[in-house]
Amino acid sequence: MSRLRVLSLSILCAGMGLAQPAFSAPFPNEYVQTYLDQCGKTATAEGLPGELAQELCGCTLNEFQARYTVTEFQSLRIKAEATPPDTAAQTTLSKVGETCFNKLVFVEE
Repeated sequence: MSRLRVLSLSILCAGMGLAQPAFSAPFPNEYVQTYLDQCGKTATAEGLPGELAQELCGCTLNEFQARYTVTEFQSLRIKAEATPPDTAAQTTLSKVGETCFNKLVFVEE
C-alpha cells in the first residue's frame, strides 16, 4: 500500500467519530465503536484484508487515546478535514496511521 493511501486512510479513519462532549481518555464507548466500524469499512475499501484492517484500526485508536483527549482528537480531525486542510494536523494524524501500518505489515518474526 502506498504512503499516500496510508495517509488518506489515516485521515479518513480519524474523521469517522461522532461529535461528543469533552472527555478524557479513554474515549466514550459509542465514539470508540463508531471509529472502529467506520475505520474498518474505510480500510477494507482501500484493499486491506478484514483482519489486518481491524488490527490497524485498533492500533490507531489505541495510539490516539494514549496521546489525546476526545476534544484534542476532534480538533485535529476538524483541522485536517478543513478547506483548505491544515497540513500539520494531517501530518500528525497520518503519522499514527503510518506507525501502526508499519508495525502490522513489517512485523519481525
